[in-house]
Amino acid sequence: MDNKFYRFFPNTKLYMLFIAILLAFLMFYNYPIGIIGLVIYAYLIYYNLKINKIRSQEFSKFVETLSADIDIAGKNTLSKIPIPLVIVDSSGKILWANSLFI
Repeated sequence: MDNKFYRFFPNTKLYMLFIAILLAFLMFYNYPIGIIGLVIYAYLIYYNLKINKIRSQEFSKFVETLSADIDIAGKNTLSKIPIPLVIVDSSGKILWANSLFI
């Protein structure tokens, strides 16, 4: 996925760093509760990575579907233009033509 699309995902690195710092202070003052917090923090990191992967996959599917829908809409629009229209490649081979051209 292109880097410009990552702005649509929440950036949790700063929050995770802040939680780690607070957890370090907690472990300094109360070690047993700090260990429990460390286990919860490890699960939080796992959950965060899992959710980000799922979001990335869903966003990729969304972009692909949107691209296909736009392509279909573009073809429908081009086919309804009231003038003859043809699309050719660099060698002159006809790739597409509307009904008025044929």
